Amino acid sequence: MSENFYAILEIEPGVEQEVIDSAYRRLALLYHPDLNHSPEATRRMQEVNVAYTTLRNPSKRALYDRSNGISTVIHSSGPTSFTNREAYRQQNVYNPPPRAATPPPPPPPVTNSAPPSETQLLTFYIENSAYAFNILDIESVNMMQPLMQHLRAPLFVEGLIAYRGGRIPVVDLRRHLGFPNQPATRETRILVVKFSSISTGLIVDSTGSPLRVENSSIESPQTASDGVRPSFVKGTVRSGYQVVVILDLAALFTLEEYRALKNFMAV
Repeated sequence: MSENFYAILEIEPGVEQEVIDSAYRRLALLYHPDLNHSPEATRRMQEVNVAYTTLRNPSKRALYDRSNGISTVIHSSGPTSFTNREAYRQQNVYNPPPRAATPPPPPPPVTNSAPPSETQLLTFYIENSAYAFNILDIESVNMMQPLMQHLRAPLFVEGLIAYRGGRIPVVDLRRHLGFPNQPATRETRILVVKFSSISTGLIVDSTGSPLRVENSSIESPQTASDGVRPSFVKGTVRSGYQVVVILDLAALFTLEEYRALKNFMAV
């Protein structure tokens, strides 16, 4: 069997296209060379790119599946995949249990399940200070690009950028947090985040590496003392010699600002 592209993207055969896209975005945030400079991350990102290039294309994916003994059957309840089990046993990747004659009853609901003990963050920098968002709140990291102006844009919106076949507003996070303006540099990035139903770009000075922290190591917001409005801060965590301020994405915009964004994007 050739290299297992499904295993590289950490998904199973038969998943829908949006699952493949979501897996690629998650892995790109972990291994993209702009965010992770280790040789191992570069190698992993190359593998992820090759796998995604094949699986994102329906015809290439179908050819790959046929070549590797993977088939997909669409049932009325949704897509279900099956594969050459012996080949997958040898790879220790995918070995579904035998199908029962009748479907088993659904498992009982899980109650009082323990929350995750870790949080994965994406760090970035403004005014030489380290900040972070929960990595699940970030759709993508983009190079800085020219902004398209719009006369009806809210005052706190710097402009628009093209994004996934449409346009999204961009906010300078430096200015939004109360820091003085600064020209863009080669390190400037646009973080695309999504709160509620609106994708929005946030301009930051630069980005750092993903950071996995124990929830117990996150300190209360009162320890943040760099001038950022306390309501913006979820907490702080120490990473080596630096203190990282974790921002609360949901609190970055007031209700009035959110309504202004929503009305603007509806035009």
